[in-house]
Amino acid sequence: MAIAETSSEGRPEAVAARRPAAHKVTLAARRIVGINTLGVATLIWRQVIAEFLAFKLVLLGPALQALLFAVVISLAVGTRIAEVGGLPFLAFLAPGLVIAAAVQRSFESTAFSMVHEKLEGTIGDVFGAPLTAGEILTGYTVGATITGICIGLPVWLVLLPFGAGLPLHGAVMLYFVLTGCVILAFFGLIAGMQSHRWDSLSAKETFVLTPLLFLSGSFFTIDALGEPFRSMMMANPIFHLVNGFRYAMTGYADAPVWVSATVVGILAAVLCLIAMRLVAIGYKVKD
Repeated sequence: MAIAETSSEGRPEAVAARRPAAHKVTLAARRIVGINTLGVATLIWRQVIAEFLAFKLVLLGPALQALLFAVVISLAVGTRIAEVGGLPFLAFLAPGLVIAAAVQRSFESTAFSMVHEKLEGTIGDVFGAPLTAGEILTGYTVGATITGICIGLPVWLVLLPFGAGLPLHGAVMLYFVLTGCVILAFFGLIAGMQSHRWDSLSAKETFVLTPLLFLSGSFFTIDALGEPFRSMMMANPIFHLVNGFRYAMTGYADAPVWVSATVVGILAAVLCLIAMRLVAIGYKVKD
């Protein structure tokens, strides 16, 4: 019997040789071109919604506090303090209460978010997202600014019957409100990134922010102060926020408005650079 000759083409080696070469897949990091607008918008929305879900009376609390404060001052002082700086006392007082409520909430928004996310272990969700340091900073800052404005507006509304009045210089008012909220949002983010626990953050708010707010000229004019206290007041950045906002609302200013505008503008730029650097390196995020 003749044995059929086996062709070499049927061998496994030959079959493998006829197969196309496997395509090599090279993995590379995804390049993000331009601004991640969806990511930034999501972070802003997350920041604002979380604020109002966590603190359901966040809008009413400061407004009620300002209303009670105005009522108590009206009953206690009455007409014994006729004018301050040529203005009725409550009309002089109201701008300081409004801007203080707005900027304090901006600080708490970013600071509380940082500490809460560290303790819950969710901070990596933000810093691990496809967002640049500038986009992360923008998301937190814009969210805190929106929250601050949402707090300041009801405070202003409840103080209208007590002489708060409508703004005389709308553009100046917007500049100082927005810049003030941005400054305190930056400061809150810096304080939050440096804090590991609530008591550490509380110490920064109690011993740094609260004295600056109370010694900002919200309740008195610096014309009544002598040196060196007058110069110390002028060195307080919150004083310049109150001074500029009061001028926008009433036309009265304790210091030149252009000086206050310059001081808060420079401070905003400096804090922005510091906050940007801390976010870029993930300062104490993994600790």
